Amino acid sequence: MTDLLAELERLRTQGQRAALGTIVATAGSTPGKEAMKLLVREDGTFLGTVGGGCLEAEVYEAARAVLGGGAPRVLEFHLNERDYPDSGLLCGGIVKVFVEAVDDSSELFGRARALRDRGVSLARCSAIGPVPAGLGRGRLLARDGTDVGGLRHPAIDGELAAAASAAMREDRPRRVRLTIPGAEPFEVFVEPLIAPTILLFGGGHVSGAIAEIAHLADFRSIVMDDRASFASRERHPHAHECVAAPWEETVRRFAPAEDARCVVVTRGHLDDERVLAEMAQCGYRPVYLGMIGSRTKQKLVLEKLRARGIGDEFIRTIRTPIGLDIGARTHAEIAVAVVAELIALRRKADAR
Repeated sequence: MTDLLAELERLRTQGQRAALGTIVATAGSTPGKEAMKLLVREDGTFLGTVGGGCLEAEVYEAARAVLGGGAPRVLEFHLNERDYPDSGLLCGGIVKVFVEAVDDSSELFGRARALRDRGVSLARCSAIGPVPAGLGRGRLLARDGTDVGGLRHPAIDGELAAAASAAMREDRPRRVRLTIPGAEPFEVFVEPLIAPTILLFGGGHVSGAIAEIAHLADFRSIVMDDRASFASRERHPHAHECVAAPWEETVRRFAPAEDARCVVVTRGHLDDERVLAEMAQCGYRPVYLGMIGSRTKQKLVLEKLRARGIGDEFIRTIRTPIGLDIGARTHAEIAVAVVAELIALRRKADAR
């Protein structure tokens, strides 16, 4: 979604029009998943995907029709040989795609990109299908209090805010059916636009590899080290930000890190201990807290933390060793294992 947000903002600033197809519902086995998108530009080029094949071709044509002045529409696809005898589709699932023009509302995407670049969680609310007159079709609600766009009315504001909050918390889209007195019920697709933040404590080779792979997987990485030469954009070009400061200072800067994934990969167990001890003191409550190292190192560091008076409630949150067990040895392989674990956590997948 990061590339799409950037492209939508570029098109808006250049005065170019586009249409966007978004998967808003699936049932059964489908190649495309909820919130996947296909952006079709006015010149006929496109970016993204809703699953490929004949389904995508139909969404593309619908997007061209919307750009030609057609109304927003919801397309429903039954992925079977009866409806698509020449496609080879055997999934058997159902996909619904909402196709809309974004020439006017793309300003919301510009705001969304700016918020994501700051690491702010937000949700985009899009009316799919007919809406009461004068209501508006799109709205952005963010965790920092940002609330822009139409799609607002006293009868639906509370329910929409609750749905946006739940979508951000669960990092999963949802649909809500809303009603305004005197009007027909209508449906809204609420999708979180989140680039999860990984706080990398340590600027060595492993951090660099994690930042690079995490960037491809749409995570936002911040690399920290107490040595300026190890926390630089030259060394970590794929990191969103680099911070050079004493360990305790960097830990305090991001406390309590409630929405973050924290990976402790400093140059040695003494610095790992310092970072973890300061996290405990600052009341860190990250989504994920992992420390690189062997089981021998794990035992040594955890014993030292207990000797400092740090309780088991915090110590139990530390994952070590980190990453899925794929037999990783090299820096790149370790990074793949760590990012895979973070993806599994994000998607609530059983990665055993």
